[in-house]
Amino acid sequence: MDAHYPHTPMISRVYPFQDNGLGKAVAGLTLTYGPIVIRAKLVKNDQGNLFLSMPSRKNEQNSTWHEMAYIQDATLRDAVEKMAVLSYHEKSSELAINAA
Repeated sequence: MDAHYPHTPMISRVYPFQDNGLGKAVAGLTLTYGPIVIRAKLVKNDQGNLFLSMPSRKNEQNSTWHEMAYIQDATLRDAVEKMAVLSYHEKSSELAINAA
């Protein structure tokens, strides 16, 4: 990650969802970047890959979605997404071990 950012992003909380059939989101997470905190989700696409979904809101007039928070820098966004996926897999493994 580029050194010109003043803070190191962290995934401070991951909470996998139970398989309830209500959508493709697999986990909620809390992203912390210095004084900024964003609650986001990990979503599984049709190919089975996970991606970071930032908070968004639907425009009821034209049914389009608009992100309410986003990471503009692609390098930082990719790094945060990789951290989120890794944190999800670690938490899922931990829960599986505790359930056994």
